Amino acid sequence: MKMSGVSDGTTADYRHAVRRYLAFLGESLFPIRRAFLNFDVPPGMLRLTGFALRRLTRYWREVDGMDIDLGVPSRLTNPSRPNPSPLRRQEILLMLRTARRIYPPYGKKAAIGRTFRCWLLLTLEWGARISETELTWGQIGLEKGSVLLCGKMGES
Repeated sequence: MKMSGVSDGTTADYRHAVRRYLAFLGESLFPIRRAFLNFDVPPGMLRLTGFALRRLTRYWREVDGMDIDLGVPSRLTNPSRPNPSPLRRQEILLMLRTARRIYPPYGKKAAIGRTFRCWLLLTLEWGARISETELTWGQIGLEKGSVLLCGKMGES
């Protein structure tokens, strides 16, 4: 798979999904055509397993000349879409109070507390994902008053 440009992470995910499905097939009492639909995993994992099994059967067919049916349907389940709800005002205030209690604005941890509360307010203002809020000082432009956000979709 590496030669076809698939990332190491995707390869590892596919390997895990295929092993898990093949173990399920070994224990399954379902006919092969119904086994995939009865594979008890979350919809996203079922979809990933379907893609992995399609890759595997194509490899077997093209490289080894074996045509093996693992029961993957032609249409896979729709990907799940997260439906996050925004934080309510009370939750935001509770988070800020908790941050103030953990890092009071005086004493040894005052600078950490101010930095943490700034980070928290920026995160809430942007509506950023957790992965996008891992800031470094190199991303903060104090002279311009800007912050570079790096996430799944690139930089903004």
